[in-house]
Amino acid sequence: WEIIGGRADLAGGRLVSTYRFTEDWPHWERHPAGDEIIIQIAGAMDLVLDIDGAERRVPLRGRGATVVPRGTWHRAIVLEPTEALFITRGDGTEHRAVEG
Repeated sequence: WEIIGGRADLAGGRLVSTYRFTEDWPHWERHPAGDEIIIQIAGAMDLVLDIDGAERRVPLRGRGATVVPRGTWHRAIVLEPTEALFITRGDGTEHRAVEG
């Protein structure tokens, strides 16, 4: 996942994956090539979006879904073990550390 932004085989395509989380994401990420669709299958997390320098939390509980707009920095705060499906335009993906 750390090298998703540089994978030539993802150029113009989408990566469909599922992940299980038990801890907060240790980094922010963003996808400049397109929106990301997140479909939560189980659990509870807050998806944190960085909108013009202000954090906006999107609560996902049980089953739910959201769209992260293209180029928006985001991370997750895991409140209970969570499983989610991601549909991502991976080319150009960037990461940055969570400060604090």
